[in-house]
Amino acid sequence: MRSGKKMGIIAGIAGLAVVAAVLVAGPVLARGSGKANVFVAKMTGGMEVPPAEPTATARAVITLKPSSGTVCFRLHWDGLTSVTASHIHLGDAGVTGSVVVPFFGAPLPDTITSVGGCVHSVDPALIQDIHDNPSGYYVNVHDAAYPGGAVRGQLHPASKHHDDD
Repeated sequence: MRSGKKMGIIAGIAGLAVVAAVLVAGPVLARGSGKANVFVAKMTGGMEVPPAEPTATARAVITLKPSSGTVCFRLHWDGLTSVTASHIHLGDAGVTGSVVVPFFGAPLPDTITSVGGCVHSVDPALIQDIHDNPSGYYVNVHDAAYPGGAVRGQLHPASKHHDDD
């Protein structure tokens, strides 16, 4: 067989392998990555139940990674001191609920106003439910003055430019 013909056959086989990989993995990758798995929560004291810190605000950006059982978070707050914990809770707006994903639970220095990280070994079924029903979950931040929660916000899908949500 001539070298040019061999190269054409090899290129054709390689092309079919790429197409097959995309057809098989494409739906899985689309479900497990990208903007569709990024959620945000704008938090205020007025959204807490009962209402809490009146002047504080906070923001959470949550990235769901169902394939690895991981939930990553970035939090930023203003007007809070002696922050002690933050979590995702199960609960519609106006309803308190149980913690389902704890982010941290230790007092932070007052100089810290942002934290981030990832929680591993989260039940993939829970991650999928948060993805499918984000408004049924909320993020809150606790501080020493409001141990039950100082600020709270319901999750919702991030826009394309989620830093502007």
